[in-house]
Amino acid sequence: GKPGLKAVEMFKAVADGRVKALWIMATNPVDSMPDAGAVEAAIKACPFVVVSDVLAETDTVRHAHVRLPATAWGEKDGTVTNSERRISRQRPFLAAPGEARPD
Repeated sequence: GKPGLKAVEMFKAVADGRVKALWIMATNPVDSMPDAGAVEAAIKACPFVVVSDVLAETDTVRHAHVRLPATAWGEKDGTVTNSERRISRQRPFLAAPGEARPD
């Protein structure tokens, strides 16, 4: 198959109407991407935006049509692979708040 768009290309595609829906998980591109103003304008113009995050309010979350509360790392059960490609077992030490779910 054909590779997908990189993040910068994806927000340009949203801005010009080629991408009509976004699901943003565990990141705040309005704050972290280059040319944040253009990224925010693209997200505002996108017809459908879902954001799944541990934070209820971010510069990105405020533009979401659907907000999905996600669990933080200390609330998740599973495995994690670090930058050295080592897999570690992860057990929660806190209960997930409210309706938060693992992403």
